[in-house]
Amino acid sequence: MDIISRINSLESKMEANKATAQAILADMNLDPADAATLIEENEGISLRIKSLRSISETNALPYEAPKPEPAVKSAADRAEVDAMKALRLPAGNRVTNFAGATQQERALKAYRFGQWFLGGPAGNAKAATWCRERGIEIKGHNEFENEVGGFLVPEEFLNDLIDLREQYGVFRRLTRVVPMTSDTQSRPRRKGGLTAFYVGEGATINESELNWDRVRLVTKKLGVIAKLTAELNEDSTIEIANTVSDEIAYAFANAEDNAGFNGDGTSTYGGIVGVREKIKGLDGTIANIAGLVVGTGNAYSELILSDFRKVIGRLPQYADGAGARWIVHRSFYHEVMCKLAEATGGVTSTEIINGIPRQYFMGYPVEFAQVMPKDEANSQVCCLLGDLRLGSMLGDRRDVTLALSEHAAFTTDELTLRGTQRYDINVHDVGNASSTAALRQPGPIVGLITAAS
Repeated sequence: MDIISRINSLESKMEANKATAQAILADMNLDPADAATLIEENEGISLRIKSLRSISETNALPYEAPKPEPAVKSAADRAEVDAMKALRLPAGNRVTNFAGATQQERALKAYRFGQWFLGGPAGNAKAATWCRERGIEIKGHNEFENEVGGFLVPEEFLNDLIDLREQYGVFRRLTRVVPMTSDTQSRPRRKGGLTAFYVGEGATINESELNWDRVRLVTKKLGVIAKLTAELNEDSTIEIANTVSDEIAYAFANAEDNAGFNGDGTSTYGGIVGVREKIKGLDGTIANIAGLVVGTGNAYSELILSDFRKVIGRLPQYADGAGARWIVHRSFYHEVMCKLAEATGGVTSTEIINGIPRQYFMGYPVEFAQVMPKDEANSQVCCLLGDLRLGSMLGDRRDVTLALSEHAAFTTDELTLRGTQRYDINVHDVGNASSTAALRQPGPIVGLITAAS
């Protein structure tokens, strides 16, 4: 009922009450003055109702009945709505590993991924049917056998895994990531630019050329193994999705960080040479390496603030942009860098309580890479500064595939989850080394190395 209809109803009741009141007053033989007062008050109420009617009619808006809830269009939709109502969300009612504007959207995406995992790697026929009805592709991958290669993660969920890898992995997030269309690929790299010459009147301008070389990427296969409980069922679909995505993304990110920063070219790192070994390997005499500053001592306690200031001075101007940052272990930052900053003096009690602004040092952001050194050693590259995008490249050949086995951990009643991806890392520019100081040219990534003894 709209407001005008309610006013009409109220006014009708008032008119009826007025007649009733007059009859009662006549029967009660009240003093005429008292009767007049009561009737006048009743008239005042009637006048206010009439005024309200006038205002409402002038400003009235069309009345719209509440819209009914949209009907579910198909049996598949109804089944999905029913499934969502029955979902068992993780502790705290939070789905952390999947994107979505709302908790319900994230839960639905996790539920869909969980159904794909049950229907593909876990081989659940009911879940596989559920996926086919909703267009979720269950696709195996291997040149020879799907059972060996596992199941390709659908594009719908792959971005969530990539986001997690970039969240966990420092190297992937900071380097230049390029797609690989074949197992071996080379990409151009600008090595040198044109040179301008002063020209005399009528003289010929000297010619210069742009110099290019190639960065070669060769596919490596990376695999991870994780253990899951044998109780995989529809009641725990979202928990399965959160656990699988988290474990696989973290394992891949950690392996990429290890190769990108610590790789020594051996099979342990898939033949990849990381930044620390690449820059240190330029020369047997570390003092000759253009991009390394030799610290004041071989112990962390012997490093001084000017060592870090020298590292900043070594960074070329072209690399000193928005992408430049320190890369260290969390312990090194708090126990070495923050300690030096606090010792400079002028630190207030408030700053001691609140701490130094997190992840900044000498004006540059600090990235924590937990694969960087946290324990001191002789001739150790303990700290990096620069722009990884300018000196390294990560090639993506094939995205994540997952496979599940109930046999590998049969005695412990567990399932073994295997994830694989194909990629490569090439650290292509860390400067040079020379016994002649004037010939040393640091690259876009420089670092601090402890003394030999």
